[in-house]
Amino acid sequence: MIEALADLVASGAHAEIWQALAVAVPLLLPTGQGERTRNGLGELLGVAARAAVLARAHGEIPGPAEPAARKGASLVLQEARRLHAVISS
Repeated sequence: MIEALADLVASGAHAEIWQALAVAVPLLLPTGQGERTRNGLGELLGVAARAAVLARAHGEIPGPAEPAARKGASLVLQEARRLHAVISS
């Protein structure tokens, strides 16, 4: 699914994919202590960040700010930081 979304972003459907992922990302991010990160979330956040850049998205969506503020080098944290930076600039 992530590859298909990335292909859609690359083919010009970035605004539509961003709209969908702006709703989906907050639902997919872990919300509680001990909640595990879903497989593929880092890649999905990367697609969301790329779509947000191309769609020139700005404003906050619930979710990415919290993992973006955490220390660590996991793909999820890196892509959450990138997404947060894009939409909050």
